[in-house]
Amino acid sequence: MKLKEPGIIVGVSNRHVHLSKEDLEILFGEGYELHPIKDLKQPGQYAAEEVVTLVGPKGKIERVRF
Repeated sequence: MKLKEPGIIVGVSNRHVHLSKEDLEILFGEGYELHPIKDLKQPGQYAAEEVVTLVGPKGKIERVRF
């Protein structure tokens, strides 16, 4: 698998992704907003419908939720 540069830097925790608004718009288009499906324990945080596949030098992780 060949990676393209530059990439988007993401933080992954417990199989979910944290992205900036700017990177979210790169992936889904200008003005895109996530669709919440479940509130998390942290106030104001939620899991979203949207998922991505993360690809890196050690392979890929599919269906990582926002």
